[in-house]
Amino acid sequence: TSNSSLTTNENNIVIFETTRVRLRDGVELAVDYLVVSSIGRFPVILELTPYGRGPDRVNYRYEASYWRKHGYAFVIADCRGTGDSDGEMAFFSREGQDGYDLIEWIANQPWSNGRIGMRGSSYTGTNQWFIAREQPPHLSCITPSATIGRPMEDAPYRDGAFAVG
Repeated sequence: TSNSSLTTNENNIVIFETTRVRLRDGVELAVDYLVVSSIGRFPVILELTPYGRGPDRVNYRYEASYWRKHGYAFVIADCRGTGDSDGEMAFFSREGQDGYDLIEWIANQPWSNGRIGMRGSSYTGTNQWFIAREQPPHLSCITPSATIGRPMEDAPYRDGAFAVG
C-alpha cells in the first residue's frame, strides 16, 4: 500500500511517498521516500531509524530536501517494531537482515540507480555496521557516526542475554 503526493517547485517534480516494504519473514516496515523527479534514476540515501519518522516528518523533509538538491533520493524507514512498522523491536538482532531486504527493495525501484548509501548516528549509525556485515549487493557506502565503539563486541546482546551495563 502507498500514499503518494506530488508537488512541484522551481527545479524539479518532487515525489514524496509513504509505503510499506515486506521483509523476508513477512514483517512490513513503514517507509517514506522522496525522489527528485518521476523521470530518472538516482543514488539513494537511506536511514533506518527506531526514533520514528514522526507524524509530520518535518525534520526528515528538511533532510530529504537537502539530499534532493544534491541529486539523491532519500529513504527513511521505521525499524522493526518501532513507529509504524510491524514486528517486535529487538535491539540489533534483526537489523542486518532487515536492512539487507530494504536495500535490495530500494535497488529495484524505478527511481533508484542501485547505488545506496546509509547515514545516521547513535542507533541509526550503529545499525549500519550490522547491515554492512550482511553484504547487501547494492550497499555502496555507510557513514555511521556516534556509534557503539565496537559494535560486534559491544552490542546489547552478549551470549544471548541483554547486556545493560
